[in-house]
Amino acid sequence: MEAVYLKELRSYSISEVMNFRDKHVELVNRLAQSDNGESEADTAQKRKIARLSTKEKVAQYRANMKQKNRSKKKKCKSAHKETPPVLPLVVSKESSKNASEKPERDLIPGKDVVFVFKVYPPYAYDPHNRGSKVNHNMEIAILGHQTLNLLCDKIICDDMLMEVGGDISENPDTPVRQRLGEKYKSRMLYIGNNFYVDKSHGNIDYSSTIRPWGNRNGIYFGETLDMHHTACLDLVARIGYPYVFQHLGACEHILRIEYARLIDERDCLESKLYPFYNYVSRSNNLRACMACMELSQWIVMDSPRMIANPSFLCNSCFRSYHYVDGKKVGNFSAVRYWDCTIFGNELDALKDENNDGNPSDDGEPKDTE
Repeated sequence: MEAVYLKELRSYSISEVMNFRDKHVELVNRLAQSDNGESEADTAQKRKIARLSTKEKVAQYRANMKQKNRSKKKKCKSAHKETPPVLPLVVSKESSKNASEKPERDLIPGKDVVFVFKVYPPYAYDPHNRGSKVNHNMEIAILGHQTLNLLCDKIICDDMLMEVGGDISENPDTPVRQRLGEKYKSRMLYIGNNFYVDKSHGNIDYSSTIRPWGNRNGIYFGETLDMHHTACLDLVARIGYPYVFQHLGACEHILRIEYARLIDERDCLESKLYPFYNYVSRSNNLRACMACMELSQWIVMDSPRMIANPSFLCNSCFRSYHYVDGKKVGNFSAVRYWDCTIFGNELDALKDENNDGNPSDDGEPKDTE
């Protein structure tokens, strides 16, 4: 059939074929006009555009785009007559309450300095696997005149949220009484060969344990200073060099200065909002339930029903696997699991909640050599 059709087609002249095509196009346009209710002028304009050459079509398209851009610019100029105020990257608790108040922009662009610190989660370093990469989970912006204790107040990790009571498998509905971050408040920064310790609340000086170890191994350290009286501008440090933040006895975080620069007009100009979280990771350390892949809420140890020890489980899987009618089945221990990265911008509220607890008189674990 295809060969016969081609043979019949070749019998027509070129002018007859073109006339047939024009009649077909005209018929299609009439049908479209009847469906869309277009006028004859619109149909004629479309025919004219269809017969244009490629160069003419490109020129007409550019002219139309120029006209659209002009109208957009006019709209933008009218919209930018009233420029909205510069908002901070993270709105704190106080600013959200007083949102109706006029912001106090007391920082001067080109004069005040801002530091940005990157904080990494604790990890076990493997010297045989140097290609492994650890991503930071927090980025904190702080002003140059602010002290280091304000920076340390913003650093929070999963261990700080763990409960002091230990195993609560006998009664999983036991309310949270005290967290590790509430009980053990000692902390220290090691930056530029100097120790910056928190000497408030009768805290332990971690450098008193590290210095004798350094002397025995030929490592000599600098001064031990109070972080409450040391501003960020007082630091003698290198940009991008890894330093250490230590708390809870032996919990160590790598910390480095990402950059330090003068504030410009695009930054938050309210000093009361600093320091704030410029970035909080929500994916680096999230542990999923090994049964249903939901977020973990429990750590189960020595359970004969689980294939791994310890096991991370969500609340529903934990109760359905290990309890029958609310009674514990088998011998195992369990503690609540808290992941600080899921709180996002609510870390400030979590810090305030932790600080509401009454400090304990018990001793704090000292770091071993």
